[in-house]
Amino acid sequence: MDGKINALGRWIPEQINGQPVIPFPGIGKYIPEGRKAAPQIVSCANYPKDGNKVVNSLRKALELAGIRDGMTISTHHHFRNGDKLTNKLFDTMAEMGVKDLIWFPSASFPCHEPIIEHLKSGVIHHIEGSMNGALGRFCTMGEMKGQGVLRSHGGRYRAVQDSDVHIDIAVIAAPAADPFGNANALYGKSACGLLGFALAVPAGIMQADVGLNRILHNTQWIVGPHVHVAILVGLTMTLYSVIYILFPILTNGAKVYSQKLVNLHFYKWVGFNKII
Repeated sequence: MDGKINALGRWIPEQINGQPVIPFPGIGKYIPEGRKAAPQIVSCANYPKDGNKVVNSLRKALELAGIRDGMTISTHHHFRNGDKLTNKLFDTMAEMGVKDLIWFPSASFPCHEPIIEHLKSGVIHHIEGSMNGALGRFCTMGEMKGQGVLRSHGGRYRAVQDSDVHIDIAVIAAPAADPFGNANALYGKSACGLLGFALAVPAGIMQADVGLNRILHNTQWIVGPHVHVAILVGLTMTLYSVIYILFPILTNGAKVYSQKLVNLHFYKWVGFNKII
């Protein structure tokens, strides 16, 4: 295998999974060319006439998304070690006979151990992302068909932006979505409304902009809008909700003193954290 020595004195192969590799030349010495990647232009002809994209199965959704061999499949890590969707996703694609996929997770966990079978069978060619637990050991032993590529959260963003990785199908679980597929949690039996985590996401997206991040990095923006909103609103309100649900169960059917006070607790807490 041909390779080069990078600025840190490490040998780097010229290609990984058939794609050219640029060895690290030193800080500030690599000037990329080209433009940022962008999604394709779409037309109303790409969607149902009634505007309802909701289907009743994962397989049907994959078929309509045009799943085929060699695609890059992106998944999100918000379920952490309870992520059964990703396992179901690759089980479904295996049943459909799809091969040589690239799995591009924002993170993987020990619960993804069953995916090893799809790496062995050739459903997945290689992983570009984190590889943990039994999955990580499998990759470390060189059992994967292709070459694994470790990518951090920031590295993942840059890889998409610079067209190093092109996502063909992105899959994310949400409790509810509107008929056009927007996961806004406002419609359906599982509608949960706007949560604290969702409020923190726009701040994170803004931070992902390189120019803006140069201004915001190491400032109170990170501590305030992004972290405090995510933890003090998103996490604590989830814990309070669990307490209110468990209270009647643990007390053999006792009811809260006042539902109005419960509602007041919610709005006061959200308002207080928005102020700070």
